Amino acid sequence: MDTGGVNKGNLILHDKMMQLAKNNNKQARQAIQSHILEAEKTRNSMKDTVEISTEGRERAGNLKNETESTLNWYEEMMRQLESAREQGEAMAEAARVRIKCLIIAARIMSGDKVPREDYRYLAKHDLELYSKAVSLRMEKEDPKKHRRVSEKEKSDDNESVNRSDRTESAKSDNGEIQTQANTDNSETS
Repeated sequence: MDTGGVNKGNLILHDKMMQLAKNNNKQARQAIQSHILEAEKTRNSMKDTVEISTEGRERAGNLKNETESTLNWYEEMMRQLESAREQGEAMAEAARVRIKCLIIAARIMSGDKVPREDYRYLAKHDLELYSKAVSLRMEKEDPKKHRRVSEKEKSDDNESVNRSDRTESAKSDNGEIQTQANTDNSETS
């Protein structure tokens, strides 16, 4: 019994089969590569072209113009909105100033004590109302002392702020309290 010969024969057969399989794989690879090359050649030779009709070009142009027009309209609306916002803020500030001026003028005309800064604020922002308020000022026996209505603004003068807090009345010889009308007028200057 020669078992080695059978094994050798099987090995040889096995090797031949493996070689054939390798060759078949090489042949299959070559076939696939040749098919790929042919497909690329065909694809390169067959270039697709698309023609756009005149009507299509006009539609595309109209769409582009409409888009640009809408964009321009939007930008213009944004500019107008910003302008309106700025105008609104300016009007609100003007209204705040006007209300403060009216409050100060009413206090002056009623004969109450008004801080010197408020007199200046009124004169600065509405000179006509200031002159009317001072000329229409009434005298009171017991004037109410008001706090400042106007905001603190930078002033160039170095006068003390408490100057308006000075007493506006003085005792006469008989002990009665008299209101000094000139004190309020001197504060306005």
